[in-house]
Amino acid sequence: MEEVLEANEVVSANDHVRGTTQRRIMHYLSDRQQRVYPDLKGMCERVSDGYRDRVVIELLQNAHDAHEANSTDGRIKIILDPKDGPFGSLTVANDGIGFAPKNLEALCSPTLTTKNVNEAIGNKGVGFLSVFQVSAFPEIYSRLPGSSGRGFDGYCFRFADDASITDFLHEEGLGGGADDVIANMPRLYLAWPAEEHPSTVERLASEGFATAVRLPLKNADSLSAVKQQVAQLAQGNPPVQLFLSRIAELTVETPGIPGKPLVLTRRCKVLQQHEGFRLLRIRCSETSFITAERTIPHAAALAVIEVDVEGERLPESWRSWEGDAIISLAVAADSEPVDGRLYNFLPMGADAEAPFDGYLDAPFFASIDRLKLQSGVDLNEFFLTARGA
Repeated sequence: MEEVLEANEVVSANDHVRGTTQRRIMHYLSDRQQRVYPDLKGMCERVSDGYRDRVVIELLQNAHDAHEANSTDGRIKIILDPKDGPFGSLTVANDGIGFAPKNLEALCSPTLTTKNVNEAIGNKGVGFLSVFQVSAFPEIYSRLPGSSGRGFDGYCFRFADDASITDFLHEEGLGGGADDVIANMPRLYLAWPAEEHPSTVERLASEGFATAVRLPLKNADSLSAVKQQVAQLAQGNPPVQLFLSRIAELTVETPGIPGKPLVLTRRCKVLQQHEGFRLLRIRCSETSFITAERTIPHAAALAVIEVDVEGERLPESWRSWEGDAIISLAVAADSEPVDGRLYNFLPMGADAEAPFDGYLDAPFFASIDRLKLQSGVDLNEFFLTARGA
C-alpha cells in the first residue's frame, strides 16, 4: 500500500480511512447528547430518498467526473451481476485519476465536494447518498493518483456493517457504545478498510481501471430497481453519452443474462470552429448528431449568477463559478427528428422538454435530482436564450 500525506504526517491509505472513522466515533461518544450526528443521519436518509430512481445515473456521473477535464478517451464499465451475493451487486468502474485524501474526506461527508461549480457534472456533494437506497454497505476500491501499476493499491474501503463497528468498539474497550453509534451516526461517516477484494473488482483492476464502486444490493427490490435503470441506459432515447465529453466508451455487462455486453461509444469530430463557437458531429454508437456549441464568457455568466445569489435564487457557492459556460444544441444528423429533451450533462427528466426537436445541454441550476430546472432562476433563462453571449 502506497503512502499519502495527511495532516502533515505520512500515513497509509488504510490508516487514513481507519483514523478518520475512529475520530468521528470518539467525538460522538464524548457527548452522546449532541444532536448533530442523528440530525445528519436523518438528513442523509431524506436526501438519499430524493435520488430513489437515479442511482445508476449518479454513479455514471461520478465516474465521468473522475477523468481529467480535457480527457476524451475515458472508459466506464458497469457490471450488474444478479448472482453476486444474496441479491446481486452493481459495480461501476472508471479509468480516471484515482482517489486522493481529499476525495475520501468529500465522499464521507454529506454536502462536501471537491468539485467547483461548472467544473464537473456533480458539485452539490450529495449524489453519492443515492447508493444507500439500494446498498446498505457500499464499497470503494481505487489506486492512488499517479500510480503506474495495475491494481487497486490505494484507498480501498467499505462503509462498515454493524458487526465491524461493534468489533472495533470492543477492541477499544467501548463495546457499550456500539448500539448508540449504529443508531445515531450516519453510515457515510463509518468507512472501514477493505482488506479483501471480490473477484469482479480484481478483474477490473487487471483491466487498468482506476476506481471501482461496488454495491452489494440489499434486497430484491433493489435488484429490480437497478435492473430497470441499467435497461434505460440501453434504450438510447435519449442517448446518455451524448454530452459526456470525457469518455469514449461506456460498457454494460450483465453476467448470467444471455447476450453480449452493451457497448455505448462516443466519437466527436470538429466540423467548424471559430472564437466562441464549434460545430461538431458526435456519433453515439450508431446514431449521429450535429451539435453546435456556444461559449458564454465567464464574466457574462458570473454577472447573472451574482443577481441570482443576491435574490436568493442561487446558493452562495455559485459565486465560485469557474471558467466559461458551454451551451450545446444537438439535432439528429441522419435520422428522424428526436423528441426534445434538456440535459444537465446527463438527460433530465421526461418533462424537461427542449424547445425544439433536439437536445439542449447547459450547466443549468436544476432540482437536487437533476430531473427538472429550478423555476424563477435568471441563470436558467439566460442559458435557454443565450443572451449576452
